[in-house]
Amino acid sequence: MLAAASRRGLVLEFNTTRGGSPGRSLCPAPEVLGWWRQVGGRSLSFGSDAHQPAHLAAGFEPAATLAAQAGFSPSLARVGIWSSRPELP
Repeated sequence: MLAAASRRGLVLEFNTTRGGSPGRSLCPAPEVLGWWRQVGGRSLSFGSDAHQPAHLAAGFEPAATLAAQAGFSPSLARVGIWSSRPELP
C-alpha cells in the first residue's frame, strides 16, 4: 500500500495522537516512516488529532525528531509539507 501511494505522489500523514508517548502513540509508528522513505515516499504532513485546544500541536517535537531521523526535512515555509532529503553516499 505504501509503495502504491508513493507512486501516486501522495503525502503520508504523521499523526502525533495528542502528544502521548512517542513509542506508543505516533501514527504511523516510527518504523513505518522508514518504510515510507524506502519505497520512495517523498512527503509527510503532520496532524495532532486534537479534540481540545490544549492538545493542539502536542507531540510535534518528538514527531519532528523522528521524521528527521527517517530522512525528512521541514519545508522552507513556516507551515508546509516535509520532504525527503537526498540519499547520502
